Amino acid sequence: MMGTVAFFHGLDITRPASTGLDTVENVFEVEGEEEFSYLGHWVVGLGFLGVKFPKETSRNLTADEEEFCRQKSIIIGGNKIPLMGR
Repeated sequence: MMGTVAFFHGLDITRPASTGLDTVENVFEVEGEEEFSYLGHWVVGLGFLGVKFPKETSRNLTADEEEFCRQKSIIIGGNKIPLMGR
């Protein structure tokens, strides 16, 4: 999912809007759901868990965005980890 507006324990941790396929900054993984928010975490960046992403400002990734993200990975401790499942 893509989301820019985000809250962590009531603190607004909103990121700037994504400007296309050059960034994955606002891609997040959904771990749960409430009536008005998705619960999850961004796939890159600060390690906040249990972030609330309002449904009204979140959306599914486009096919191009999803393919772009599937081709990206990060390296942690020498291990290459895909941003999204293959």
